[in-house]
Amino acid sequence: MDIKNVRKWCRELNEGRINVHDEQRSGWPSLRESTVARIDEMVRSNRRITLEEIEDGLNEDCSHFSVHKIVSETLGYRKVSVRNPEKVSQISNLIKENPRNRVTEIIEEETGISKSLVGSIIKEDLQLKKRPSKFVPKMLTIQQKENRDEVAKIMFEKVEENPNWKEKVITGDET
Repeated sequence: MDIKNVRKWCRELNEGRINVHDEQRSGWPSLRESTVARIDEMVRSNRRITLEEIEDGLNEDCSHFSVHKIVSETLGYRKVSVRNPEKVSQISNLIKENPRNRVTEIIEEETGISKSLVGSIIKEDLQLKKRPSKFVPKMLTIQQKENRDEVAKIMFEKVEENPNWKEKVITGDET
């Protein structure tokens, strides 16, 4: 609180004010209980209702921002997307066919799902993450683990045969 408000409150408390809550003011209240109840009833009767449909269903003048604030803050509702297993498998197949950069745009065009939902399905349901050139699984498959185990065993054998074998290895950058 800034010094101006501190002085104002000190003055009002010295003059005998005992309540620190806002006093009633004339005019329209910022949030009417009847509006909140009607919006709650509309959402409970149709869980797929949009904010625009709620605005249209209200007789009074209520802005999009006010409806959003009532739905999200006052009533505590949040948007939840239900994953369709058929769409998830379709996205998985599209990624397998083309695991390159512009896959989210391609998936959006072919499935009609928004980029943000495609991204969350890729990360959460398919457990993939995007690398600069392609999608890579977060967890190794059993085959990949066995392959790494075989390579490690071969490297240990080479070290036992010739401790200086690393000097003959040529490394390079993929770029």
